Amino acid sequence: MINGAWVTQVIRTACELDLPDRLSQQVADTASLATASGSDVNALRRLLLAMASLELCEPVPTDCWRLSPRGQLLCRDAPLSLHHWARHAGGGLWQRLGELPEAVRSGASWSERHHGVGGYERLATDAHAGHVFHRAMVELTRQVAPAIVSHLELSSTRCVVDVGGGRGELLAAVLQRVPSACGVLCDQSAALEGAAAVLDRCGVAARCRIEAGDFFVGVPAGADLYLLKSVLHNWDDESCRRILARCVDAMPPRARLVVIERLRPESAGHGPRDREVARTDLNMLVSLSGRERSRSEYARLLADAGLALSSACETTGAWSVLEAHGEPALG
Repeated sequence: MINGAWVTQVIRTACELDLPDRLSQQVADTASLATASGSDVNALRRLLLAMASLELCEPVPTDCWRLSPRGQLLCRDAPLSLHHWARHAGGGLWQRLGELPEAVRSGASWSERHHGVGGYERLATDAHAGHVFHRAMVELTRQVAPAIVSHLELSSTRCVVDVGGGRGELLAAVLQRVPSACGVLCDQSAALEGAAAVLDRCGVAARCRIEAGDFFVGVPAGADLYLLKSVLHNWDDESCRRILARCVDAMPPRARLVVIERLRPESAGHGPRDREVARTDLNMLVSLSGRERSRSEYARLLADAGLALSSACETTGAWSVLEAHGEPALG
């Protein structure tokens, strides 16, 4: 566990040097890879040996390398690519996790301590970090969207608003399941970059409107289903109440709000789900003002906004789907 850091940095470095993409179409020798990536040939050979030990590539005589099926997942355009997540996890997030002791002592995130602002404000002024971060979020959503959508009741859905939906991977998956529905994708302008191409690739662009905005100010009104995936865990309780209040303002009678988050167990545990939630909770601590919450904590936030939590079910990984309505839940 202590020595796991080297794996993160091998994968991140491979992506920063574009080695997976350089090997995706053909076998290449170390010298040509060094020239193409601007690397020292001997140091690069050592990195490639480390990649081979992780089954990301494999050696081919003489001094050549071939990408492995696992390594294909690090190519930029792979269907389930993790290229940008690897760069984010080993880059910006790595830097912030290195200051976890300071975050625990102060209760303030890296951005708050160093810049006096939250993480999203800093992303707006750092184009490179913003690009990597938003692409990383797309990759993570793409991994889990099919499983999440399979847990949604969509038979009566006519219009879906994805609040803070980034490039639209989740909304596209919903609209693919409901060919008669339309959708609205809303987020900050920077997060929406590339959304039109995603919606077009998924065949739902004609049924979807893209709307830049601020969910602290307002949310598109009139839909019967509102989605909030990986939004509330980014924020403190008061900010969550403001976001939920804007959703309630926009929701007509009988509309549903679906919150998709990793639920913190009510009691401590040591299984895979517990570790995944602990990992992302500490990411929130060091990066933003948010946290992972339990079902009861989300129920209280929803109740504060006038919503009743009617169901919660676990899905892939540590994700859970929570559904809320404006009227009291039955039972």
